[in-house]
Amino acid sequence: MPTKITRQGDVTIVRFEGHITYESIEPVLKETKKLGKEEKHTIVFNFKDARFVGSSNISTFIKAIKPLTKGKTLKATLCCLNEEFRKMFKAFQGKDPFEIFESENDALTKINI
Repeated sequence: MPTKITRQGDVTIVRFEGHITYESIEPVLKETKKLGKEEKHTIVFNFKDARFVGSSNISTFIKAIKPLTKGKTLKATLCCLNEEFRKMFKAFQGKDPFEIFESENDALTKINI
């Protein structure tokens, strides 16, 4: 799974392409967790070109990124989820919902980039 990571100031954009499995996402999660040790930082996960292999991978991924949304210095948002993924994320996210945006531009506008 190719992943493109770009940084704009205190915002990192992670664009997923192709099939996402837990094994392929693990290095990305390790890298993004390091960002929380810096000053205030936001991560935008862009799923426009992503495909999950089964719902178990979605639930595993959600459990892995959920701690990123609870930190004081690190915030994670999601964008470009198709309708099926959006329903799955809502079903697995628990009582603290993710911020989900229609487009990357919407997410960046919300966080003032």
